[in-house]
Amino acid sequence: MKTFLLILSLTLGACISAPIDTVPTDGAMGRQLERVLSRHDAYVQADAALPPAEAELDLAQSAGVRSLAMLGEVRRGALAAALAPVADRHDAYVKDDLTLEQLEVDTYLASTESLRRVLEPGAEVGR
Repeated sequence: MKTFLLILSLTLGACISAPIDTVPTDGAMGRQLERVLSRHDAYVQADAALPPAEAELDLAQSAGVRSLAMLGEVRRGALAAALAPVADRHDAYVKDDLTLEQLEVDTYLASTESLRRVLEPGAEVGR
């Protein structure tokens, strides 16, 4: 019993003292997210080959990221997990868009790459 209580107290102590890895979603981060999400949504809505049910799911995933971002500060892992499929889809659309000039492609892909870097565990985020 003493061993269990000791393990419990150490575990609780570690949980309480461990910082929660969060990231601000306002300011520049919020603006960057919104640009990526808006571009993603426009591509999904314009994709005539995408079945309606799949388009709804893709847009719902994007809306989920927006909902998290509205909180102002969220757990880094939660935002990274929510953003990953949306960012991957965004990048695929950008790479396949023959109407874009190379500078636009590079810029749009850099925007999702910068979000991925910021969402890596332990990455520094300026306010």
